[in-house]
Amino acid sequence: ASEPFCFAEFIFSTTADKRTVIGASLMDSFYPIREDIKKYFAGATVLEFIKKFYRESMVDESEFFLAINALKNIAYGDNPISSLVAFLVSALQEIGYRLSSGECLGCGCKIVGRTFFDYRTGSFSCEKCFDGAGREINNITLEALCLSERGELNDLHGGAIKALKLLDYYITNRAEETLASLKELVKIY
Repeated sequence: ASEPFCFAEFIFSTTADKRTVIGASLMDSFYPIREDIKKYFAGATVLEFIKKFYRESMVDESEFFLAINALKNIAYGDNPISSLVAFLVSALQEIGYRLSSGECLGCGCKIVGRTFFDYRTGSFSCEKCFDGAGREINNITLEALCLSERGELNDLHGGAIKALKLLDYYITNRAEETLASLKELVKIY
């Protein structure tokens, strides 16, 4: 019950201002996360995101299930990085930091050719509409983010890693938070 990634129903005893765990019924330990360093940092990123963006006293059922499903996919799925990207895209949307879809913010067209990302708005622009705000990104990164939104992301030409790096940049600069686990995972690649 005291292990990281323990999903259990806990029974507490409260005396004065202290809460003590007196029982736990394990539902899943997500054990495979402990056996692989990439899975470990991916899972730790999910937990760190929840800790940084949600207060302990807040109950958000959709975010809870989003996190549990992400941990399940990271632990038992084939591609933990794709699962983490999908979680981060959805979780950012839940807290109000939604990334725009694959269309250009300026003209509304599907972006072909050079792509630019503006972290202040979470939007993408084509070369024609680029106003100098933001930075150029690889088209594979944008494609990976779009596939992630539709739940179709596999690791297309390293796109999941590129998307993960962009999400790290976005969280750091737009949400002004640092996820140490995410930074460590990016270093591995």
